[in-house]
Amino acid sequence: MLTIHLHIGRGKTGTTTIQRWLAANREGLLRHGVDYLLADDRGRGCGHQQFAKSFIANPPGFMVPAKRPEDVRREIFDELCHTHASHAIISSENFPLADVSEVAGFFRNLPVDHRVKIVFFARSQDELAESEYNQMVKLKRVTESFSSYVENSLDGCHFDSEMAVWERHFGRENLVCRIYDAGRKEVVAPFLAAISDDLADFSGAEVPANSGAANIAIGMKALSAIRLLNEIELVDRQTVYQRIIDGFAGVDLPALFLDSEAAARLRSRFAESNRSFTERYLGRAFADLGGRRRSDEERDTVMAQLIALGLTSN
Repeated sequence: MLTIHLHIGRGKTGTTTIQRWLAANREGLLRHGVDYLLADDRGRGCGHQQFAKSFIANPPGFMVPAKRPEDVRREIFDELCHTHASHAIISSENFPLADVSEVAGFFRNLPVDHRVKIVFFARSQDELAESEYNQMVKLKRVTESFSSYVENSLDGCHFDSEMAVWERHFGRENLVCRIYDAGRKEVVAPFLAAISDDLADFSGAEVPANSGAANIAIGMKALSAIRLLNEIELVDRQTVYQRIIDGFAGVDLPALFLDSEAAARLRSRFAESNRSFTERYLGRAFADLGGRRRSDEERDTVMAQLIALGLTSN
């Protein structure tokens, strides 16, 4: 039986690093019976984004719609039908926006004996919000404040309800949920462990640290400048932004928006859904997901520096 591992993110849980590593180690994984599908990704390490987008009926305004959706579905379909591996991996953080019933229908039509495992990583909502906001300002021209973003635009953080939809279509027994630990530098090993015990000792080629530069968080000085520039039209915007990022490199401060008390308050909004999520999908209930990059003391130290420089009013 072919086991298809559908890695659906969540975004800001190391997905870019994982996808680049999988692409860089595709041949070695194949020798271990694991096929990171070449269709759509094309070996570039950018994930199966067009395939995931092909199931999104109403993409958000910042998202470029899927290119040739029927073609990419057919390519994925054909590769799954002809793989000789016992495991196949499809990865995209765009899947949470997809019509899950349509995704399930696609796999039901596969004429090979298979099962689908949904692989999902949750993250502490305070750091998730800051990380997502950072990327949205840098890449999607968001101009609203962080507090406005949290109140009006932050979505997909009630992980129990997010996963309930996938459970209805794929079954609880086929959901593999984990907590993303932002304090660990290693993100590939936990992912491989979620795929198969047989990969526990697999060691592949390292991916350069800057290979996912578009996804790297930028500091508060650069982020503040870019957010202001998002309000005006610029020629060659990304070149300008890269010069700002490079200019502040080494002298910037982390782009934090919450002191320890505010971070705790934000997490408390999701306490009940976290308990529901962890009890149902991790086997024990807890309200705080943990796995944060910074301690309360580290967070408050950075926030004090940002306040002193007038970069935040928190």
